[in-house]
Amino acid sequence: MLNIFVSVQFSENAQYLALLAAEIAHLNKARLILFHAYQDDEAITSQLEEEQYNERWVQTQLDKLARKLHKATNVSITRLVKPGTSATEIIAVAKLIKADVVILQDEAAKGISGTTLTYHEALPIISAFTGADKPSLRTSLQDQFKMLGFTSPTALLQAV
Repeated sequence: MLNIFVSVQFSENAQYLALLAAEIAHLNKARLILFHAYQDDEAITSQLEEEQYNERWVQTQLDKLARKLHKATNVSITRLVKPGTSATEIIAVAKLIKADVVILQDEAAKGISGTTLTYHEALPIISAFTGADKPSLRTSLQDQFKMLGFTSPTALLQAV
């Protein structure tokens, strides 16, 4: 079974990206793995009014997203939460669970939408820039998966 590993945040754009990944997983009879790394630093969490770095809050948000995606696509979803920083944990965890492809979100690039494909020791990594319109992101992600040999998600993604 193929494993599509998605490093998720909890913004609207990130949830849309996760939905696109779930649709692709459905078409390819793949498992979707949702991953979120959070900082487990008491000094940071005690200063925040919102508990966005609290493991329980993160797990609750990930569970809600997984239920939403499963309901929409009926795809098998695994949820992983780990303390640490995304940059240090994503690749290590993806390799550990034998991911076939990794999808990362980058909201920092304001006004840019699209994807890039790179490899880390033969592991395909799709970086999705979610700063602009959803149709551009959808098309770009679709093209990257075609290049990797996945079933074309055109029909399902048109409905999203």
